[in-house]
Amino acid sequence: MHEFELIKKYFSKLSKKNKSALNLNDDVFFDKKKELVISIDTYNDKIHFIDFKKPDLVIKKIIRSSISDLICKGVQPKFYFISGSGNKKSFSNNNLLKISKTLKQEQKNMVFFYVVVIPHFQIN
Repeated sequence: MHEFELIKKYFSKLSKKNKSALNLNDDVFFDKKKELVISIDTYNDKIHFIDFKKPDLVIKKIIRSSISDLICKGVQPKFYFISGSGNKKSFSNNNLLKISKTLKQEQKNMVFFYVVVIPHFQIN
């Protein structure tokens, strides 16, 4: 079953009373009263990127495409949150250093970031 079919069949009814959820037809949540916009995306190996051999390029793609979702809605992002899962090979010391360096570079390129929060990486 396709993503949108799953949402329509199982989850859209849960958000009918909340206009900010946009009927779950968008990956952006708006709460105009609280001036809050949240965007969430999931990126999968072999679907959204070929492999994780160049984690710096994968992270650039993830950050830039996620931020563009907000910018296209007329929002100036202030924060971003990253959560990931992978194995010890994916999150080796070398790869984590590349990821950290890339995030630092992206923050410099996109001057509107104030804080980076990385809650956890789940390593399987």
